[in-house]
Amino acid sequence: MERIPEKDGKRQVRLARGSRYHVGTGEQGEEFLGQLLGVLPGPDGRFTRPWMRLQVNDALLDVAHRQSVMIRYRSTPLEREIGFFLERAARTRMVLPRHVVLVRSHVHGPFREYQDGGIIAVSTPSWKLQDDFATLSVSPNRLFSEHIGGVGLHISEDEVKVTGYVYEHPELPVEEIL
Repeated sequence: MERIPEKDGKRQVRLARGSRYHVGTGEQGEEFLGQLLGVLPGPDGRFTRPWMRLQVNDALLDVAHRQSVMIRYRSTPLEREIGFFLERAARTRMVLPRHVVLVRSHVHGPFREYQDGGIIAVSTPSWKLQDDFATLSVSPNRLFSEHIGGVGLHISEDEVKVTGYVYEHPELPVEEIL
């Protein structure tokens, strides 16, 4: 687990990356965004990370794009993540921080938030979907989420407040050839 200290009085920024399906080969868009935001490079030199477990004050943040791999019962990816996290915590008798926040962006639906017993699970719409992958799908229309979005976490000693930022995909300009 990584602690995020301030450096020279400035907040440090971390950025999780999506899958090849969502953001394309090499994740050039995400890497470029990471550079623009001043993200601290990870151990591999990249500006994005596949999975992050960060501790800020008394809150443990578990941030990743992907959903869980195992599917034992019918539920949403977010509900499975919560269940698996609680099982792991009970099995290993972890001493958990006061707040535990799971953030996943693997959903193609609306922003969701779930809170129970100091655990906050947040599910946000995906940032981008690649046209070339979607067109190869049997049912491409169901793969496009209506919105894109992110999440803001406001962490204090007493609580963690979650703010969802959801907006429509920008329309690509139509270019006319004369």
